[in-house]
Amino acid sequence: MFTSSLSAEQQRELAKRLTTFLSQYSHVSNSYIIEFFTEDLWHTLPDTWQPVLQNLSYPQIADLLLEATHGERRYPSVWPLSLLAFRATAHSLAFPRECRRQCGAPAAGSLKPEEFLYNQSQSSLLGHIFRKHVKPKKQHEIRKLGALVKQLCEQTHCDSVVDVGSGQGHLTRFLSFGLGLSVTAIEADHTLVAMAFKFDGELLSALEKERRKKNCSSLVPVSQSSPRHVAGWVNPKASWESFVKQLSAAGCVNESPPTPSGPSKKRLRGSEPQGPQEPQEPQGPQEPQGPQGPQGTQGPQEPQGTQEPQGHQEPQGPQGPQGTQEPQGHQEPQGHQGPQGPQEPQGHQEPQGHQEPQGHQGPQGPQEPQGHQEPQGHQGPQGPQEPQGHQEPQGHQEPQGHQGPQGPQEPQGPSPAVHTSSCCGSTEDSSAEERSSCVSCVSCVRPGEGSQRGHPDFVLTGLHACGDLSATLLRHFVSCPHVRGITSVACCYMKMTTKENPNPPGLVAPPQSAGEQALPSEFGYPMSSWVGGLPGHQLSYKAREGACHAVEDYAQRLREESELLRAHCYRATLEAFIRDTRPDLRRAGIQTIKKSHFLPFTEYARLGLARVGLPPGLPLDPEQVEAMLRQQRRVVVYFSLALLLAPVVETLVLLDRMIYLQENRVDSQLVPLFDPNFSPRNFVLVALKARGHGGEHGDLKSNFISH
Repeated sequence: MFTSSLSAEQQRELAKRLTTFLSQYSHVSNSYIIEFFTEDLWHTLPDTWQPVLQNLSYPQIADLLLEATHGERRYPSVWPLSLLAFRATAHSLAFPRECRRQCGAPAAGSLKPEEFLYNQSQSSLLGHIFRKHVKPKKQHEIRKLGALVKQLCEQTHCDSVVDVGSGQGHLTRFLSFGLGLSVTAIEADHTLVAMAFKFDGELLSALEKERRKKNCSSLVPVSQSSPRHVAGWVNPKASWESFVKQLSAAGCVNESPPTPSGPSKKRLRGSEPQGPQEPQEPQGPQEPQGPQGPQGTQGPQEPQGTQEPQGHQEPQGPQGPQGTQEPQGHQEPQGHQGPQGPQEPQGHQEPQGHQEPQGHQGPQGPQEPQGHQEPQGHQGPQGPQEPQGHQEPQGHQEPQGHQGPQGPQEPQGPSPAVHTSSCCGSTEDSSAEERSSCVSCVSCVRPGEGSQRGHPDFVLTGLHACGDLSATLLRHFVSCPHVRGITSVACCYMKMTTKENPNPPGLVAPPQSAGEQALPSEFGYPMSSWVGGLPGHQLSYKAREGACHAVEDYAQRLREESELLRAHCYRATLEAFIRDTRPDLRRAGIQTIKKSHFLPFTEYARLGLARVGLPPGLPLDPEQVEAMLRQQRRVVVYFSLALLLAPVVETLVLLDRMIYLQENRVDSQLVPLFDPNFSPRNFVLVALKARGHGGEHGDLKSNFISH
């Protein structure tokens, strides 16, 4: 494990090297690829780099630039030492992203983990009742993270977990029903909370049928109760005492006052007619145009190949176009084999789509799920958005033979809205019969646990918590005596607040009650005093957005010489004509133009011009258009150079958090838990502390990379 071998002094030294390197090449990481022509980005590269880079084939760009462990490299020409040093330094400073032996080899002919070898849509290592409504990427993530959380609970002798940004409760259900933990889930989107409660009920109903069929009272591992759901927005400016009080709230989701929400690009399926989404082309990174939604959701979607391309956007990084997901067919699971036992492929195999975002925590008023709709989670403005595709409704499935000692329990209703934040709104189709429209009011804590003093100790987890939410959870972990351990999976780095940019585009100010005193402002980056004191530690919005891109996916496109690579050059060419007509209109948000890589540029331009308020028939000089389109290879090379810096920026952000914990006398490990080809934001920050945490830190005895 790379990070476990770094002492506190080595971590600080690495931070110095990272800030020095990133400062030197900030002109690359801060650039927008759509301004390739308007800012003449090619000629900002050193003169000695240009001739050797412009003639590289697409596969050579992948192998010679982006591949960190490429064995035998064959260069078509002699590279300057400065370019070789740039590439070598970028790879050596970034934390290794490969999850090594815990992920297993990918299936033949596929970038998916081995667990999807027999069925591309169904993990063979996850019980079928935990796969329902869950896309393959999320199946991989909840299985791996669930096992890690369970291990941390065992090490801290704590069986209570708080899942922040829980979305529809996929991880929550696996932790509770699959691993026997007592789980409280907190999510800001009332619609997702209602869906989580509904899916809990479906699982319990299925277990009840199995209990009656087998006349068995034990169908799931021991769990003290069904998951408890709280609807609320985690205020980054609130104290840990307020957070603990929030977890103790109880009430009825349907009767609670709606939380305010910003405009949302995505709506629940069924709220308006829409058919299956066509594959969408990635666009170059665009600067957000203003607030678009509540904080904590999985914001800007990164174009494929641009922002955490995936075949997201996680990150998909920033605010870009949405990727798509292939329709998935219904599958009737048979013969359940336990939460993690292997399962033979069954029924129709669903084609793999793009990754699903995880439960958004943007505040919204409660909504009742309608029919077979796919709630898509409110997508926040700033973070990368995971593309979601159309999914065929699935009928109610009857799990076979799921074992557990307590039998079904009546699900407990979600709690009232108290304002919280999260990310990556994950939404999948609901297929089971609607349960009662009345959500009963049930307390989220057991008797005697309502006060802070009597609150039980717990482990904190957040799967792809956006922006400042991840930083907030780490601060609560350090300050709150009840939090014994944490597993933090971050994303949407552009949504973090900084001293230079305390209000990044689209950030929604936290609600503040009359007379309530906000805590002193603390930023999402940097968290540590050490990094904050380093010259050149500042990271621009664009650099942090770039850290959400997926290197692996774009490298695959290069090797395949995909037509999708045309998208950046198209957008950069159009930007030149927009700027000629309206010099004040910079980086206008065009959003996704479906199948743009199949369109002639004239048609692409006609559609794009209309979206920024310019005449679709604006005259375009054919010779000028042709001259720019001939430079597509240069555009791709420049974007690849910027993409090479993305893991370096992410490393600095995560290292800053490790140093922050070290400054508070807590050791931590950074684990590349997920397969990066499948889940680009794959790092999990793991830490624990001793009971009371009076200057002593927990001992990370376990090697967490074994999962």
